Amino acid sequence: MTTPDNPPAKTVADLGEAVRLPTSSVKLAGDNPRKIPQRAIEVVAASLQRFGWQQPLVVDRDHVIIAGHTRLQAAQYLGLKEVPAIIATNLTDEEVRAYRIADNRTHDFTTWDYPELVVQLDSLADEFGDVLALQDWQAIVSDFTNIEDSAVDVPDDIKPHFDPNGGFQVLVVFKSEEAAVAVEQQIMDMPGVIDVRHKR
Repeated sequence: MTTPDNPPAKTVADLGEAVRLPTSSVKLAGDNPRKIPQRAIEVVAASLQRFGWQQPLVVDRDHVIIAGHTRLQAAQYLGLKEVPAIIATNLTDEEVRAYRIADNRTHDFTTWDYPELVVQLDSLADEFGDVLALQDWQAIVSDFTNIEDSAVDVPDDIKPHFDPNGGFQVLVVFKSEEAAVAVEQQIMDMPGVIDVRHKR
């Protein structure tokens, strides 16, 4: 029985069946608003090699990518002849464009728990360092909350800063760029340090 305290269950269209398509038959969307750098393709390619296909592409009836542009390019990079895909024939052209954006939009509303991330990356580094792209550690923490933009000669600026993501920032001001660069790696190697970045 449906009551205010027991609303009807919301329905969600079922997952389509994944099929195998020739890689050459799948096309990138020419108007994809998401930019994909070569490094992202290489990292996803490494993931595919290590973990295999765990998520199919989503394409329209003409085999144009709706979701999975990077995975397709990673498959092409690896020279794979076939890719798993779900053909979303139930979506209108407008829904295709909207879902293409929505699929990429969700990460904009999430962030890392940096202390937990560092602990997990440290425990996985030996075996999964390449596939996790640990050499690009700056990219991993690129959305770490920046220290507020303002002149360093304002006393209130040079103070400890509690970060809402769980980290703790301390602004250290050097007299010159050379002095900062000289100790940058030493600071990065200190226990508990998550990120070191330059700011003029």
